[in-house]
Amino acid sequence: MASTPIHKISFNEADGGYTCSEQEVLKKELSKLNLYSSEFAYSAFKPALSNLVLKTGTFHRQNHPRKNEIDCCILNSSKSEIRDDHEYDLVHYLDLTAEKNKVTFAVYDKSKLKEMCHPYYKFKEPSKKLEALLAIIKANW
Repeated sequence: MASTPIHKISFNEADGGYTCSEQEVLKKELSKLNLYSSEFAYSAFKPALSNLVLKTGTFHRQNHPRKNEIDCCILNSSKSEIRDDHEYDLVHYLDLTAEKNKVTFAVYDKSKLKEMCHPYYKFKEPSKKLEALLAIIKANW
C-alpha cells in the first residue's frame, strides 16, 4: 500500500477577509492538490497526533470509544463548499486544534465513510481506515 501523502499549505496571504479569507486560501490550495470536492471529508486534529493518523487512519487511539468515527465538520454538503458559518467551519476547527500557529487535518474518501449524524461519520470498514485516508494537510500562519 502506498504511503499517505503529506502536503503543506500556508495561510499567510489570508488577511481576515479584507482581500482574501482563510476559506478562500484553503479552497485555492486544496483545488491545486485536487483535494477540494464534495467527494472528500475533512477532519482537523492536533499536529502532535499526525503519526497516529498516518499509522492508524484516525486520531482516536484504539481503546477510544469512538475509534471508528471521525468528526468531519468542514464541507457544506449542500453547496460542496468549505463552511463559513463559525459552527462547523474549517477555521474554527483549525483554531481549536492549533498548536503554535500550526494546524493539521486529514482528507478522507467520503465513499468509505457513512454519515451518522452531521458532523459525525464512521468508517464503513474499520479495518481499512488507512484506505479511506487520502492525505494529510499541514497548514500554518
